[in-house]
Amino acid sequence: MHFGAARLGIGTVQFGLDYGVTNQTGKVSVNEAGTILQLGRQSGITVLDTAALYGDSEATIGRAGGAGFDIVTKTPKVSAEPSADAAADTIVSRFDQSIGNLLVDRVYALMVHDVGDLLGPYGDKVWRSLQDIRSSGRAGKIGASIYSGEDIDRLIERYDIDIVQVPINGLDSRLVDGGQLDALAARSTRAPSSCRDCC
Repeated sequence: MHFGAARLGIGTVQFGLDYGVTNQTGKVSVNEAGTILQLGRQSGITVLDTAALYGDSEATIGRAGGAGFDIVTKTPKVSAEPSADAAADTIVSRFDQSIGNLLVDRVYALMVHDVGDLLGPYGDKVWRSLQDIRSSGRAGKIGASIYSGEDIDRLIERYDIDIVQVPINGLDSRLVDGGQLDALAARSTRAPSSCRDCC
């Protein structure tokens, strides 16, 4: 199995929330975030991972000078919306807000934060809203953050996704053992890995 050269990224949930079991100091300030981003650039890190659900992480990235990175952000959860149209409208309006907060014209990728939004009854409308955003040029890739092999199987049967975020590390090889990483590679889907607690 070969996925090409590894790319390191910075997870930015602590830019917007008091997050993490070992976090003793709360979320980082804009100045601290700027220092982290500067060190990241100097170290060759090119990717930032953020989300609409990460408090004011996107706004902190924008104020801290994150515009030069490949930014991956995620949608809010929309399964509780009253209709498919409302869910799609929320995806688009919140993405507009994300772009504004990040102070960029486009992001490297937009992912559905809760794969249930694509696998549930609103899935087709949500997918079309993602496709429209990609077609507009404001997101280079579209996909989903996924935690289980079963959900990956269901998702790739239903949609032609560009990118996924999955839990994999030296102690968690479920997606290797279950064949999902091979299936994603066969479809040329970019599969950045992350630990369960980081996405």
